[in-house]
Amino acid sequence: MAEFSSTGGYDTSDAVFSPDGEYLAADLATGIYLWRISDDELLWNAVKNSMAIAYSPEGKYLAYSDVDDSNKVVLASPDGAQIVTPLGQMQSPIWELFFSPDGSRLAATDGVEIHIWQVEDGKLSYIGKPACP
Repeated sequence: MAEFSSTGGYDTSDAVFSPDGEYLAADLATGIYLWRISDDELLWNAVKNSMAIAYSPEGKYLAYSDVDDSNKVVLASPDGAQIVTPLGQMQSPIWELFFSPDGSRLAATDGVEIHIWQVEDGKLSYIGKPACP
């Protein structure tokens, strides 16, 4: 049994393995932490306030939100070390991030709206808002 160190906090909103099983990313009360599974080494914890993370189905991207940076949604390398594409921001902290099954789109919701981006070019293709009664 491995114990991942340096986590702190106790509120975990998401914990996801990369599709190849090489990494574990966890969104904890004290930020996003990313470990390499083979040696349990903490590789990255640059984002201190987030509520959502997701790996793309083919493992090319780690998507995360950054509450402290205007609720931006970011596509990063699978190990979190390099920002690939900053996608945009939402008006409130993002609760969930989901990739489409083919990995071509990323959906985000903040409980008020749903945004969908094209992953390849980072274009925002849809904003869904709740219907008014």
